[in-house]
Formats: sequence, structure tokens, C-alpha cells
Amino acid sequence: MRLRLIPSRWARAFAVAGLLGGIVAGCAAAAHPVASGTQAAGPGATTPATAALVTPSTAQTTSTASPTPSPSIPLTPATDQPSPADGIGAEPGAASRSASPIPGAEIGSSFVLQIPILMYHRIISPALAGDSLPDLVVPPALFDAQLSALHTAGWHTVTVAQISQALQLHRTLPPRTFAISIDDGWDDGYTYALPILQRYGFHATYYVIAGRVGTWANVLTPAELRTLVADGMEIGDHTLNHRALPYLSAVEMRIQVMTAADLLAGFVGKRPITFAYPSGRYDVAAEAELQADGFGMAVIEGSGAWESAADRFAVPRVRVSPTTTPAFLLGELRALEPGA
Repeated sequence: MRLRLIPSRWARAFAVAGLLGGIVAGCAAAAHPVASGTQAAGPGATTPATAALVTPSTAQTTSTASPTPSPSIPLTPATDQPSPADGIGAEPGAASRSASPIPGAEIGSSFVLQIPILMYHRIISPALAGDSLPDLVVPPALFDAQLSALHTAGWHTVTVAQISQALQLHRTLPPRTFAISIDDGWDDGYTYALPILQRYGFHATYYVIAGRVGTWANVLTPAELRTLVADGMEIGDHTLNHRALPYLSAVEMRIQVMTAADLLAGFVGKRPITFAYPSGRYDVAAEAELQADGFGMAVIEGSGAWESAADRFAVPRVRVSPTTTPAFLLGELRALEPGA
């Protein structure tokens, strides 16, 4: 097996990862094919001509619009303390594997949630997006209009980590709850997306490719990641180098997952507890690795809103594109509400 040369700054972390044993088999509840979901925009989906322009910022923006903040979601009794097995509050760099089952993860469990998780990649003008795929680039004005429509309709956010905790503990969430995820870790998630999120009192989960932090231009810096966490955002694991897990050996897979988790923990002071598969590709071995590594949930690119306690490692999301109008997005979320 050939492994790529790795920077010396990560050599110790990789050496530790390489000493770990093979994948724990049979942890996934059910076999899944390799998946890479896409979602077409609805009819009449155009960017509103009247959407207000958004001014980028290099620092936190204080809203003057008196937004209604997202409500605090009581997932556990006040006396409960999260355990390291939940991935919450673990020591930075502690790439430990959970030895005991996570509550709510029993095979055959019928508990489900139906919380839409929106999937974004870049929030930036197409003219500034470089060679990013056009379908992944949502202009800030459109992002603002989409969130404004959801805020006006009474929707409020939780992070993916909060969905994971609710799922594991078999706790329901209030109506009109949704999550926002932003993949890859581009810095426009800070300069453009963060002020808009703050305007509406919303929070998001940022799935960061850890190996790019501090080494790539136009990628979130460690200081920006810390600011996002301080503002209530979640930092999730999106692997070390954005390599699709099903095509890797057991050792390479663990390096991509666990070394990324260690780096992110070092940047922000807490380990990631949710994961996004690169390009949405996953298989049984990838699901088993994540469960063995103590992650609470993993998201794919398949369309829908269905979080199952029996299989927390193949959770679908709602793709948002530059042709997704605010009205169409609102209609999608309404259609995904329980009982709709």
C-alpha cells in the first residue's frame, strides 16, 4: 500500500493513527451503496432581482435589526452532563474511540427525527468564486433572501450536533426546526455568511477540510474558526484532504477521519462530533469507522429530511443551489415537515 508523504507538522498524529488496528466491522445498521445525491431546483427558480446587496466583513458584525434569536433547545435535563462517548467536551486531540454504545444507536431502533439540513458550499459572488463549480456558489444576496424568508415564516435553527444529540437521546425538537450546513471551509463562510446568519439569529454547522486550514488561500483560518465557535457555530469534520472514504484502505480512512478531528480540536478546543462525507460518498466500512471513532452522526448528499437512530451515519440533506429561490426553498421545507 502506498501512502502519500505527509507534512512534518502532522507526522506524530499520523504515526499514532497508523498504529491503530483495522476497521471495526459490522457496526453499521444496514449496508448502503456509494451515494452522491443531487437535487434539481424547482420551476421558476431565479435569483430575486430585489435582493439587497451584502457587504463583506472581516470581523464579527453586530446586527441592528433586532432579530428573533433561535430558541434554546432543551435536549437533556439540567443535571445531565455530556460524556466523552458523545463527543461533547472531549479533550482536544483526544482521538479516542467510544467503547460503549451511544444512547439511541441500537440496531433496529425505530426512533426518527424529520429535521431538514440545508447543504451549502460557497456563499460568494460567482465572479469571486474562482474555479468552484457554479452549482455550488450561492451569491450572498440570495443567501440573505433565503434565510429572510425562513425567518419570517417562523423557522429557527439548530446545529447538526444538536440534531445528533436529540437523535441519540430520543428527544423530539420543536416544529419548524432546521439546520444549515456549509461544506469545505472556504473563508466566505466567515466574511459573507456569518454576518447574514447573525442578522437572523441563526447558527450553522461548518464542515471543514482540516488539511487546508492554514495552508490554502481563501480558506478559514484557525482564528476565524474560533470566532465561529464563539458565535455558536459548529465545526464538523470533512476529512483531512477531501478524499472519498470508500476508495481508501482502512489505515488511510482512519488518517482522513481522525487526524482531521485532531487538527480541528487543536484549532478550536473541542473535537468535532458530526461528519460530512466528501462528495457524499460512503459505504458500510465508512459508517463503521465513524461509529467506532465516536462520531454522533454523518451527513450525505441524498435529498430529504430523515434522521434515524438505527442508522445515524447516512443522514440526507437538502441541496441549495444558485437557482433555488426563497419561495421554492420555503416550500421544500414545508413539504418535509412531519405530517406534511
